[in-house]
Amino acid sequence: MIQSENKRFQAVFFDYGGTLYDYASDREAHLETAGMILERFGIAGDPAGFEEEYTRHLWHEYTHGMGTTTIRGQDVSNHCLIQTLGKFGIDRVTREDLEWFEETTIINHCRLVRLYPDAVDTLKSCRGMGYHLGVISDFDHDFLMRLMEAHGVIRYFDSITCSEKAGALKPHRKIFDEAFLKAGDVSPVKSFYVGDNPRRDMMGAKQYGMSTIFMDVGMNPDGYRQYIDYSINHLGDMIPVVTGPAPGK
Repeated sequence: MIQSENKRFQAVFFDYGGTLYDYASDREAHLETAGMILERFGIAGDPAGFEEEYTRHLWHEYTHGMGTTTIRGQDVSNHCLIQTLGKFGIDRVTREDLEWFEETTIINHCRLVRLYPDAVDTLKSCRGMGYHLGVISDFDHDFLMRLMEAHGVIRYFDSITCSEKAGALKPHRKIFDEAFLKAGDVSPVKSFYVGDNPRRDMMGAKQYGMSTIFMDVGMNPDGYRQYIDYSINHLGDMIPVVTGPAPGK
């Protein structure tokens, strides 16, 4: 029996990194970039050791530092690169170096980062159900668009919203305001958000009034479980969830 229009969900919004593509291939891209950084700066070392030190700085900034407020992610990445290079004895980093780092990072991600095996089929299924499909991401605009183009998935989405253009990071409601402005006549209460970050994705979307689907791929949700409506381990597992009736009238 087909649900009446006022009883069905209208939209599914996705985070991108860690939700549509996997962290294992993301690390491959980081390791490739780390090796190229060592070569550029003449550092004798193991790319894995450099990548581990860089990621440690990055994780700190995105949980406690500038990554929690700075809307351009590349500025955070540049800061962490400079910190990491300092640990390896490099105390001079030029604007040209940073521009090279940004472009190299994008190229390596476009070349090496892989979507989850069921990502495209899941997007096709959601489109077949008539949902508005959107992305709400904290990635920089150029990075996100080039990565989505490399993955061949731009055509599946009706709207794409990133923090750099919205002027705010998740979980701030401003980025969700921007996403729903683009989505037109779509109600948050009749929309799903799928993401892997308990705080930025689940808390942000739930506080905005959306139903949340947690992609459980490694981030501990303790402290944020009250913001999770559904938990999945594979993208395809969300299909039975999004076929249900919407809450309310």
